[in-house]
Amino acid sequence: MTTILLDEAQSPDGAALPLSAWSLHRRVQRNGRTVIEVNDDGGDLVGLITSTSLPMLSVDGAWRGRGYRADGTPQWWALAIGHATASDDEPVVTFTRRRGQRGAPPRRIVVRPSRLQGLWVAAVPGLHTAVTCQQGAEHRIRRLAPVPRLHTHA
Repeated sequence: MTTILLDEAQSPDGAALPLSAWSLHRRVQRNGRTVIEVNDDGGDLVGLITSTSLPMLSVDGAWRGRGYRADGTPQWWALAIGHATASDDEPVVTFTRRRGQRGAPPRRIVVRPSRLQGLWVAAVPGLHTAVTCQQGAEHRIRRLAPVPRLHTHA
């Protein structure tokens, strides 16, 4: 999913995200730096990341939402963007979600993100509450999100 996103993001319409009418756009500035933009269903900018020559690892933005499959059934998804160092080590992004039962271990999905000029993009299906990016043995960063409240308890 993520490799396709970066390739399609370069088109004038951008890459459609699994959330209805959200899109990912990629462009190159005059100074040669790459910019990745995330737009919501109203076309408003909700995320922006620009490549840099600084060696850093980061999770700069993460979103989750619900879209619909072609047959109309709902599908949760998660998207994250960030910076990766220029080292030879490939970054690994882990999306984590809680399990419904108390004490149950969390469920994780590990992906290799798409990389471009020091930036990375990763997307997975599912309802996730945290994103971790690791590159090599010594570089690890985690971005937390509030735990979604899908049901209120009386």
